Amino acid sequence: MTGATSRRRQASAGTREPCHTRTEEPAILKIAGLATRRFSLVTVGLLASLILVGCGGGGGVAGEAEIRLLEVDSPLKSPVWGPAQQAVFALQQDQGRLVKAEVTDVASNLEGGSDQEGSAGGSVPSVPIFVAGLDEGVGENLAAVLSGDGALYVPQPALDQVAVVENDSLGVIRTQDVGPVPERVTVDARAGSPAGDHLLFALSQEGSTITGTNLESGEIVFREDIEASDDTLIEAARTGPNAELWAAGPEGVSYYSVGGLRQPVELDRAATALAVQPGDATRAFIGDAGGEVTAVRATSALEMRVEEDTTVGEKVEVLAAEEDRLYVATSGRLIVLNTESLEQERVVEFAEARQSFADAVPSGIAVGEQSIYVTLENQPYMLEIEKS
Repeated sequence: MTGATSRRRQASAGTREPCHTRTEEPAILKIAGLATRRFSLVTVGLLASLILVGCGGGGGVAGEAEIRLLEVDSPLKSPVWGPAQQAVFALQQDQGRLVKAEVTDVASNLEGGSDQEGSAGGSVPSVPIFVAGLDEGVGENLAAVLSGDGALYVPQPALDQVAVVENDSLGVIRTQDVGPVPERVTVDARAGSPAGDHLLFALSQEGSTITGTNLESGEIVFREDIEASDDTLIEAARTGPNAELWAAGPEGVSYYSVGGLRQPVELDRAATALAVQPGDATRAFIGDAGGEVTAVRATSALEMRVEEDTTVGEKVEVLAAEEDRLYVATSGRLIVLNTESLEQERVVEFAEARQSFADAVPSGIAVGEQSIYVTLENQPYMLEIEKS
């Protein structure tokens, strides 16, 4: 990332009102508890503000956020939602393994199980966990193709390879050579596209090289030396004939069109979080340490244009995007933004739900059909937040 600066659009005074969270009476926060062998939701008296906000005169409505604190044996990171399995796939933060957390089986697990006391204090439901048999640990994230037969892609930097894992049994199908010391991975596959179009990208340890490999032939089709770091994030997508790849970190933001543009499009802005707009791979969202969330677009004129921005008030830890919603996790809140305007639609305060480990920050977000799952750094728990 060399840092070509784009023109940033700024609203002049009086042309656009900033989006503020309205102050409302706090709503009662619900957390699932295990008091008997039957599954139940118990109100524990914790207070949270769930604000539905329509900026620019739409007003706000206070509602009730349903949050469950789930025990997951060990701290997890980089969660991914598996729609076919109705489970969360993630990496163990300390033990270096791939796991499947069957979050939708919590209720049935409690029906026949015995009472358990979570280490956070009080009774906390425990999620059934299945562990993949991988050797030599894992990297910083995992990638997934979850449509059709699908697979999980897990970097193993100590072995200079990526393990391709079957997403039901967690058995290793094969290993893939993707360049030296792969630390982070991403796949450009889109639903319904042929396997021959799928590219796996890997960022090397210390962020020096990005390598793209065809998953069917194993041929290396892309390699770029970049000036990045361990904190650089990568995310790929495909909405046209070419694969698009985004990289973002302390050094700035870069966009690559594999098979298209011959050079990257860059923006000189530090980032702590990255998400690509579903259905539009030339548009992405970045968050930073100052709490700013920005929508940017890479153009064929080799410019990166700032389309929208907003401020959430504290460091952006993680971003995750659906077609019309952007989920922003900070140290104590989940903020839902409209992807087109970046106006706030919902704010969920979850700091109180973490009980005795209130300082734990999010390590990842997985977006399911009914709920959002937030893993917590250094803590063997996960938050399940009901979608509105």
